[in-house]
Amino acid sequence: MDAAEITVRTLQYAAGLTGAGGLAALLWAGETPGRASRAFLAVCCGLLAAGALANGLVFSHAVLGSWDEVFSADGADFVLTTFDPALGFLARAVLAGLALAALLTLRGKPAAWIALALLAGALASFAWTGHAASGEGWEGGLHKAATISHIIAAAVWLGALGLFLSRLFAAQAGNREYRQRTARLLSRFSGIGSAAVAALVITGGANTVLVAGPDRVMAMLETPYGGWLAVKLALFAGMLGLAALNRFMLAPALAQQLTGQAAGRIRLAVLAETCLGAGVVACVAVLGITSPHAG
Repeated sequence: MDAAEITVRTLQYAAGLTGAGGLAALLWAGETPGRASRAFLAVCCGLLAAGALANGLVFSHAVLGSWDEVFSADGADFVLTTFDPALGFLARAVLAGLALAALLTLRGKPAAWIALALLAGALASFAWTGHAASGEGWEGGLHKAATISHIIAAAVWLGALGLFLSRLFAAQAGNREYRQRTARLLSRFSGIGSAAVAALVITGGANTVLVAGPDRVMAMLETPYGGWLAVKLALFAGMLGLAALNRFMLAPALAQQLTGQAAGRIRLAVLAETCLGAGVVACVAVLGITSPHAG
C-alpha cells in the first residue's frame, strides 16, 4: 500500500470536506466569512489544490515508471488523454485554486457562494479518482452519482461539526446569550443532520454493492478492503451515537439550562464526534486505493 498516496488522499479529503462543509455551514447560519474564516478556508483550498497536484504526480509516476517521464510533455499528454483519474486530479486542483482566488480577491456573500460552488465541483471530482472511475455505462454513472452524493453529505455533516466547535470553543462561549444562540443553532441543524445521515447510509450502501458486485459483497468482507470498511463503519456508528446523544440529550439540556456544565458536556461530545470523523476520512483515503477483491 502506497503511504505517499494515502497521505495526499487523506490531505485532500480533509481539506476539501472541511473547507466546503465549513463554508456551507457558515452560509447556512446566515454569516459571511470574516477575516479569520477566510484565512482558514484559504488554507483548506491551498491544501486541496496542492494535494490534488501531488496525487496527480504520484499517479503519473505509478503509470509511467520514472519522474523524467512524468515531467515530459509526451508523458503528461499520455496520462491526461488516457486515464480519467489524471483529469480528475487536474480538475480538482484548478477548481480549488479558483476557489482560493475567489476568497482572496472578492468579499461578501457572493464571493463565498462562488467559492462554495467551486469547492463543490472539486469534491465531485473525487468520483473520477477512486473506484467509481472504473465503472462504465449506467452502473458507472450510478456509482459516480452515489459517490458525489456521499461526499457532499459528508461535507455537510463535518462542516457543521466544525461550525459547532468554533462556537463552543469561542472566547465568548461563557456568555449566556452566546450560549443561547449556539443552542438554537444546534437545534436548527437537527433536520439537516438527519437528512445528511440518511444520504450517507443510502449512498454508502449503494457504493459498497457497486464496488464489490452484488454477488460478492460477503466475500469482500474477508479481504483487507473489507477490514478497512469494517473500521470505517465502526467509527461511523460511533459518530451516529454521539450525534444522537447531542440531538436528544445534550443540545436540549444546553437550551434549557444554559450553564457552563451543559456547554462543557456538549463541547466534549462534539469534539469526540469530530475526532471519529477524522478517522472515517482516513479510512476513506485507504479504501480508495485498496482493491475490494484482493486477499
